[in-house]
Amino acid sequence: MTHVAGNASGDALPLTEAARIMREAVRDKGYRTTPFGLVVGHYMRQKKWGGAAENILLAYESVLARFTLNHADLELADFEPPLGIERLTEFLDVQWGDAAPKTRARNLAIFRDFFAWAVEGGRLYGNPALPIKAPKQVTLAERRAHAREEIQRIVSAQQSLRDQAGILLMGRLALRRDELRRLQIGDIDLANGLLHVHGKGGKRAQVPIVYENVADTLYLHVVGEERQSSEYLLYPKREREQMMSSASVHNWWSRCLERAGVAHFPMHELRHSAIDEIRRQTGDIVAAMQLARHESVATTQTYLHSTQEDLIARMKQVSW
Repeated sequence: MTHVAGNASGDALPLTEAARIMREAVRDKGYRTTPFGLVVGHYMRQKKWGGAAENILLAYESVLARFTLNHADLELADFEPPLGIERLTEFLDVQWGDAAPKTRARNLAIFRDFFAWAVEGGRLYGNPALPIKAPKQVTLAERRAHAREEIQRIVSAQQSLRDQAGILLMGRLALRRDELRRLQIGDIDLANGLLHVHGKGGKRAQVPIVYENVADTLYLHVVGEERQSSEYLLYPKREREQMMSSASVHNWWSRCLERAGVAHFPMHELRHSAIDEIRRQTGDIVAAMQLARHESVATTQTYLHSTQEDLIARMKQVSW
């Protein structure tokens, strides 16, 4: 069997070639021709039967296919502890030793789930992933929502209608950074008041363009400046049909804040602000969930930011 790590002569493959082999193996399920890959195939069918989302299935299969191709000459039994622990630890270290703690923890969790399934089904006696400690993750600073006045101040400071529109789409319609990055002019349906969004996990969604200032800004920019449907809303320099890189979007946001004289804060907090504002004004958490395009209210609740002033206002509504 040919491993991803090398070719028939034993020489290491270039990273691009290794990546190509892995993508093809996942796409045509070629990795399942190996003894270990056959077991992975059974596991993936069980995950799909259990209702796992498409993006979750793809993430799991990509990791396990890579593992299979790197151990194409081994079988499931070769990963019984304690030897299996050493083999799995070495693979994780080689593949993701320099990755962020969150990435390492996520991939370890995939192996824990796979081997737990194998143990429960009687295919393996011990789970080699259990003794491997998950890396400690740095606790991120708590997100906060920003007042409408502050967001409008940032918008008003921008000289470009394009920049104004980008900020409004995040701060009023709750677009994620990557959704804004992928947005093309053709996705803006002004006639029907809809925004066609390329959502998280490859999902498509329609977001109503209800707010007048958002609709007016988009109209002036798209129609008034004669933007073409194939162009991206945000683009690098003058390459309008090219998507901005993630790093460039961050730089764009920093420049927007500098123009407004506002201290830097993560652009994701604009999304928090939009979701929190609709709940604050309507009291309807389901509407907030729909705007956020979350699958559960529990997720939406992490985007809501009640203040001491909110508590005082509610307490004053209570009569004794």
